[in-house]
Amino acid sequence: MKSSVDSSTGESILDGVVWKNCSFSRKNCCKFQTKSCIFALTVFLIHLSQSEVSALKLPPYISPCKKSDVDLDACVVKHGQQAIPKFINGDPKYRVPKLDPLEITELVVNQGTRQIGLSLRLKNTKIYGLRNAKFVKSTTDLVKRHIEWDFTIDWIQILGRYVVSGQVLVLPITGEGAANVTITDLKITYKYDWDLIKKANGKEYMNFTKSEINFENGRTYFKLENLFNGDKTLGDNMNYFLNENWKEVTQELGPAVGEAISEVFRLLLTNIADLVPYEYIYPD
Repeated sequence: MKSSVDSSTGESILDGVVWKNCSFSRKNCCKFQTKSCIFALTVFLIHLSQSEVSALKLPPYISPCKKSDVDLDACVVKHGQQAIPKFINGDPKYRVPKLDPLEITELVVNQGTRQIGLSLRLKNTKIYGLRNAKFVKSTTDLVKRHIEWDFTIDWIQILGRYVVSGQVLVLPITGEGAANVTITDLKITYKYDWDLIKKANGKEYMNFTKSEINFENGRTYFKLENLFNGDKTLGDNMNYFLNENWKEVTQELGPAVGEAISEVFRLLLTNIADLVPYEYIYPD
């Protein structure tokens, strides 16, 4: 899975599909809408009226790394990891909403293959576990203006209400109720390029021109309550079957969740870079 940003329009692009107005869809597969996107729209309106005069320093819980640091990437990883516990709780001053739990209004997965014809809708969903993210590697090229960051997350838990219909392999499935989905061993690589733009206050800011997300996950665990109108025997057997065949079932669910996390991640970096001049992020 790869995503990018059109530098001329600012629109998000995933697998060649343009997503607009925070109502996202992936061709014939999945769509999601996050409350963070509503938040992003709000801060965009704030941006229109305030961006030209904004010149904040980094928040006190993020220590900048000097351009001249002999091991710049080690500094970025160290200070970045130290900032995660503070950053995850949100910071309105820097347009950062609370990220754990991350609230997703709707996530829809439609799979149509020979083995699986599954329609799964998750509503009012909360994703827990992002506070456990580990910043494991940074690759910084300030001359080419290119950065790559690697993160791992041991697990995330998705809680919400579900509606499901269709079939999994040879078995029919139907139901609606409470859902508990846990995804393990997430690996996220975020790559981005930027230009520098000078605003009316005379200071230069990072302007992201291209970004790319690589997302991988390990095992997935399911617990769907009230399957088959509450038939316990059928429901227990289906939950067992889903967990035994998790690879086939999560071919689209994993990327859908990754897209949600990735888009929020990109928006957060963009918001901070819009407020904090480049000289404060990478001082001389």
